[in-house]
Amino acid sequence: MLCKICNNRLEVKYNNVSDINFKITKDLFDWYQCKTCFSLQIKAHKENENIEKYYDDYSPNKADFPIADKSTIKRRLKHGPTDKLSIAVDQINKFKNTKNFSLIDLGCGNGEVLFILRVLYPDSKLYGIDYNVKASKKNLSESSIELYQGDFDMVPKNIKFDFIISSQLLEHIDNPITYRDFLNNHSHADTVVVLDVPNINSNSFKIFGCYWTHLDTPRHRVHHTVQSILILFDSFELMEERVFGSNYVYKSSLKNKFNIIHRGGGCLTKLMERTLIKISELFLKADDKISFILVKK
Repeated sequence: MLCKICNNRLEVKYNNVSDINFKITKDLFDWYQCKTCFSLQIKAHKENENIEKYYDDYSPNKADFPIADKSTIKRRLKHGPTDKLSIAVDQINKFKNTKNFSLIDLGCGNGEVLFILRVLYPDSKLYGIDYNVKASKKNLSESSIELYQGDFDMVPKNIKFDFIISSQLLEHIDNPITYRDFLNNHSHADTVVVLDVPNINSNSFKIFGCYWTHLDTPRHRVHHTVQSILILFDSFELMEERVFGSNYVYKSSLKNKFNIIHRGGGCLTKLMERTLIKISELFLKADDKISFILVKK
């Protein structure tokens, strides 16, 4: 088995890993690590794997996930937006034409980031794409944002974007080359790419390994490192990387370790969870995600 990114040798990292996050499938999987770019890559025990079935009851994709109203958005912006959003806004404000720029959100989810960007930049040309855009269509129905449903090839080939952003998407793509090809085909000399992925060099991954929440077997297909990002996006220059995250990953990963149901729990369980988070905040850095800013070479 060869690496999908650098075509070098893979070695087994974890055997017989199951869907411990959502329990949508009972299938088993192995994780392999590349000895050159250090990425992690998944392989199913079964032949003819149907990846789509792993999202049948995947709660982050449910269409009834509500978007924040305008007053909530204003409060959120006042106190600081989300990481992907804050990085994108920072880069947009450095752009020569902050009023009339074009941006696409790859994996736009329920459309919340695009909604905030529309509030901030009413004259911008905004686009989004996801496998399921039912929720974003509903939430963005009055925002004049172009949405595409399906694979990357649904985006018209003639469109070049000033900004391409994505959060926690790249690891879901079984063939990362398709993401690279999208960037190459839809960028120009001044395009800025902002993306983030789970950080497999984080303290929480080193502690919990195959029980780490962000491993998310089997929906996550390839976990990236700085080395794999540099190899994959070789026509881009890495301008900046930022490590960030939340110490809640320790709580959810510990639940995976001891096979505890993620939702619910009595007062004692909740007290133990809060105590664990506070302890982790004192002694461990929140570093379970890493973001990258890329520009054309």
